[in-house]
Amino acid sequence: MTATALVVIDLQNDFCTGPAAAGRHRRAPTGLDVVADNAVRAVAAARSRAVELVHVRFTGDAEHQGPSWRRRDLLLGKAPKCREGSWGAEFHRVRPVEGERVFTKRARFDAFLAEGFEDHLREKGVEHLVFAGLYTDVCVDTSARSAFQRGFHVSVLTDCTTSLHLTDEAILSFMSTLYGARLMTLDDPEVWSVPATPPETADSGGQVVERGVARTSLMVAAARAIETHRHDSLARDDYAEHFVRAAGTCENWPVRPHEVPAGDEDPLWGRLGRYFGLRTRVLDDFVQRSVHAGARQAVLLGAGLDTRAFRLDWPRDCVVFELDQDPVLGFKQDVLDRLGATPRTRRVPVAVDFRQDWETALAAAGFDPTSPSVWLAEGLMLYLPSDAERRLIDAVDRLGVRDSSIAFEVKLGSESPQVRSSTVYSLARQRIGVDLLSLFDAEPRPDSAGYLASRGWATEVTTPFDFARSFGRGPEPQADDALASNRWIFATRT
Repeated sequence: MTATALVVIDLQNDFCTGPAAAGRHRRAPTGLDVVADNAVRAVAAARSRAVELVHVRFTGDAEHQGPSWRRRDLLLGKAPKCREGSWGAEFHRVRPVEGERVFTKRARFDAFLAEGFEDHLREKGVEHLVFAGLYTDVCVDTSARSAFQRGFHVSVLTDCTTSLHLTDEAILSFMSTLYGARLMTLDDPEVWSVPATPPETADSGGQVVERGVARTSLMVAAARAIETHRHDSLARDDYAEHFVRAAGTCENWPVRPHEVPAGDEDPLWGRLGRYFGLRTRVLDDFVQRSVHAGARQAVLLGAGLDTRAFRLDWPRDCVVFELDQDPVLGFKQDVLDRLGATPRTRRVPVAVDFRQDWETALAAAGFDPTSPSVWLAEGLMLYLPSDAERRLIDAVDRLGVRDSSIAFEVKLGSESPQVRSSTVYSLARQRIGVDLLSLFDAEPRPDSAGYLASRGWATEVTTPFDFARSFGRGPEPQADDALASNRWIFATRT
């Protein structure tokens, strides 16, 4: 397993307390106190788990400064900080113990410019760095940037650092976007003390389903399997667990409620799993209403391991088009064939790439643009580039005649650093190798609901919490909620 090191940067008196710190950090001094308190707890957690602990300190003596540094200080009236041998250079609250290495940056921001720092990490086999300390937008960011460029995985304990010049939200979001930094809090050391490197899988055949966005279909299948066996189940999918068991890298994933010891309190398989169960039920009901209202074509966009063609009751003359990558559809078919599964209506798998032309393949598969249709994009939009989403919605608008309908899921806006550091994201990375934040497309999202409304579709924008209240079970809102920006959108062409 890849080794982790907690790197504590510049927790020194001149940066944390006293007049020098107060003069530079213009926000409430309690912010620095909280960072120091939290850093103490993070260090204790690292020591208790035998995580490699590295201390980095700064000295700003004039003899170590380069000409550009001296010129800057002269222009801005800055005095050297953390002079060697001074009280200001001493560690604040967190002090190394025997066996822990200390590295000194001499008038440098970057920990990798401290003599021996990188060599020590390489000797210890460390490939994952968890950063804490000061300041987020100066030495922490500079060191994280170097770490990323040298091939280290980067995580940041957001409650163990604070920014000097920029807002905490701005610099943390920047680090997450540019370096893929995991943003998390100290309270979940079982997650941050281990890197979230995804499992390696082969590049051919059905194993494609075990990587990247396709792997999320296995995550949803596991959630559906658990939901199936709940005493208060919202949806039933007897095929779901077989997909999970057929994927070699998922053999330890739970597929029964009793395999999740914390139950609904588990952020991943409890709360998020229940979310997927609720979403499955709501979209099942939507499809059933649509076909019984007259639609005879169902188009599942990004079908993944969807088994609605096998699970739901369909009118006799319906056809279900399942659109997804060819390896994903092949994996699903192999599993269903081994089970002897028979669809309850005509089912047509269609291999496509939604970043390219997929309408031609759908037409060739027999889709009739003159007949009402129901479309599902369950989770797909979260991973598509903005232009691909626009093209998809435009295609549905062109192909959906009167009485056609569509349901899809989006996230509104960008999530804050606090939400991005949510435990559910870190647990998905750590436990099952699904890095949702890196898979979500980061581009500004189009207003697909607004576009459909402007084109004559009766559109309804809902939250998952609306349905949780309606069913009397499912996730409820919470602070810094990874589900808060999710919207389920339903539209019918009138």
